[in-house]
Amino acid sequence: MQVILAAAWNDANNNMDKTINSRIPLADPYTEVDVTASSIPADAVDWVKVELRNSGNHATVTNTYAKFVDQDGQIIEEDGSNMKITGALLGSYYVAVHHRNHLGIVSASTVNLSETPSVNFTNSLANAWDDATVTTNDAMKEVESGTFGLWEGDVNDDGFIKYNGSGADRVAILTAVGSSTPGNITADTYSANDANMDGSIKYNGSAADRVTILTVVGSSTPGTIYTEHIPE
Repeated sequence: MQVILAAAWNDANNNMDKTINSRIPLADPYTEVDVTASSIPADAVDWVKVELRNSGNHATVTNTYAKFVDQDGQIIEEDGSNMKITGALLGSYYVAVHHRNHLGIVSASTVNLSETPSVNFTNSLANAWDDATVTTNDAMKEVESGTFGLWEGDVNDDGFIKYNGSGADRVAILTAVGSSTPGNITADTYSANDANMDGSIKYNGSAADRVTILTVVGSSTPGTIYTEHIPE
């Protein structure tokens, strides 16, 4: 299975940066999964959450896993091997992928665990389910021509990327550095407020996480809200 995190995408290298690799915790950040690894893969970009969803109702989650994603977008085990599915009945499922500060996605079609399942979200927008009620944004971002990834900037993990208004992700970043001290920098950190995944939280200045969110929604349309294409 392959997926790209847009915040970590490096155009020049045609893969993802692993800038925060040394800061990735052994315990996964998804509290409902509760997995602890013995080591972090050398090529890991971060933890991701993978869900199997019912073939008859893709809003129904049947199994949840915490895995790693490597620089090429491959979802892997802690030993670097390809992702393994355990504890699930053989059959067909929709597959969803979440990240702690990106909008999640779910497959447009089911995969059969009785065969060798293969889901590549990176090479076609059509591979992710499209919620027709969401008109502001596609399910995935085109990080470069023909390559797609999860939208970055949902730092409060509510399924929306918002620069302004109630529940704005920008405000979460400001709160993290201090509402009265917007020039502060929280360095060498592992935090969902690190919207660009460079290992620091910055509200102002070069490589500011606030600007990451503004760039996604549009610098001239800061009131636009981007919405996750995930059935509930």
